[in-house]
Amino acid sequence: MKIIYFSLLTILMIPFLKIKAETDFRPANTLNIKMYGGTLTGSSYFDLNEQLIENLPYTPQNGLGSKNYTFDYMKYFLGLNAEYSVTDKFMVFLNVPTGYNTLKETYQSEFNIDSITKADYSLFQIDYFGLGAKYLLYSKKAYMALSFESRIPHSFHHSILNDPSYPFLSAGAFEFLPGVILGLKLEKSWLETSIIYNIRELELKNQILIHTEAGLSTIPDTKLKITADFIQSTSSFKYAVPFDPEKTILQENIFRLGFGFSIFFTDRVYSEFSYNVSLLGKNSWNMSTFYLSTGMLIK
Repeated sequence: MKIIYFSLLTILMIPFLKIKAETDFRPANTLNIKMYGGTLTGSSYFDLNEQLIENLPYTPQNGLGSKNYTFDYMKYFLGLNAEYSVTDKFMVFLNVPTGYNTLKETYQSEFNIDSITKADYSLFQIDYFGLGAKYLLYSKKAYMALSFESRIPHSFHHSILNDPSYPFLSAGAFEFLPGVILGLKLEKSWLETSIIYNIRELELKNQILIHTEAGLSTIPDTKLKITADFIQSTSSFKYAVPFDPEKTILQENIFRLGFGFSIFFTDRVYSEFSYNVSLLGKNSWNMSTFYLSTGMLIK
């Protein structure tokens, strides 16, 4: 419920913010290629009551010796993004993220002795192949664009939860993301908000994704911004599958806040940095994300 309030507040504030975004429609025949990477880390999660949980109980099959364990998740990701401007109002794009996921579960000890590992998982895979397009409907000080993306998993499976080939996480599922982008450009500042409906197959529940960023550019070739991200499930949580650190989350709510910085070294070469953290959530990881990219414009 807290996340719904934050989402509505951000949407209502859009007309009063000064923001500029990363949705840049460039001249026809311009190619923007970007390599990016970073980390996601989490050692706690928000449960179905939106309470922060830092450990879980474990009871052996014989029912004796119940104890708690902690869980530390980390993902190293690396990806390629390419955007091609067919015209100055229409672009197509490709996004291919890969990730190396690790999870270590450790029994807690009441004494100052070496910890005992409960489980240690790792998984490397291509997260998905993203293919999409953006079309600029209107552009003056304010602008509006439509976006579409299909996310194709690297392999197709019949289930997320009951897949014997994936004891840790999953191969994912097909996703289709139609959305709208609304923005306002000022002389040295900008606003942009994207609202996307994420349609997902298999047991994954559909979501509404809202990204808002407000930025400032007072020094030539540099940009500084703050960001807010919301993920809101469109389904009731009455029968939601509870969070399990070893499994792919099927349904969640998230509110994240962050900041970013970008710089153009030349008129064609640039770099971007961003960092965000989870502030609120429901059935989701309490996570921080570090992101770094380098790109080039080919005209």
